[in-house]
Amino acid sequence: MREPIHTLIIDDERLARMELTRLLRGHPVIEVVGEASGVAEAGEKILSLKPELLFLDIQLRGETGFDLLERVDFTRKIIFVTAWDQYAVQAFEVNALDYLLKPVSPERLARSVERMVEEVSRIRQEQEPMAGEELSPLHTGFPARKLAPSDVVFIRLGNKLRFQRLEEILLLRAQGPYTELFTTTGQSGLVNKLLKEWETILPETQFLRVHRNTMINLGQVEEVEPWSNHAYRIFLKGFREAIIVSRRYAKELREWRG
Repeated sequence: MREPIHTLIIDDERLARMELTRLLRGHPVIEVVGEASGVAEAGEKILSLKPELLFLDIQLRGETGFDLLERVDFTRKIIFVTAWDQYAVQAFEVNALDYLLKPVSPERLARSVERMVEEVSRIRQEQEPMAGEELSPLHTGFPARKLAPSDVVFIRLGNKLRFQRLEEILLLRAQGPYTELFTTTGQSGLVNKLLKEWETILPETQFLRVHRNTMINLGQVEEVEPWSNHAYRIFLKGFREAIIVSRRYAKELREWRG
């Protein structure tokens, strides 16, 4: 690392901020540049301090960390820290984002910091500026490896930030530089990710590309029927529209059906 990772701690409990700051002193690669106790203060400090990493609590004096992310366009790294274990899901063990439960253990924090150092080092190397060129923001992205069907990703669906369970994704459809995501609970919206990016992380046992612009959740397939020109039509549970499987992807579908 050429320089420490500039970090902002956001928590409405002063003692919690103090304890996390104390623990982070044992990790010289992390430099705490500021603290905030609420959404408004955190927004101001993000703009003024330009941190690369947030340690962000979920509950913040009647507001939430999600409210902060709705108001501030923060595209760098986030580690959630909270006592609310109902938000804790397996995905944060494999995603670029991480999730720490209070009280934070030194061992668990060390693993999280190690993961962050590897990720930030990689991104800084990729974004090494030419002479006179500014360094671009460190974008929070999807993990490079495949996830499991039970995993969760943190996304912006439409204008809302949410934890999305992969098993509840019904259908993904390319829409230019975005992906339109449909869920088994009837929700839908655009996600600022290309379909090919989803394809790199979604488990192959659960999701299948059936068209150049469409991926489906195989667990939600209700019926498959032959269609014209050696293609197929698929009907998904609770989804009225038939999904056409192009000839290019028909082989993969036949292999899945056995």
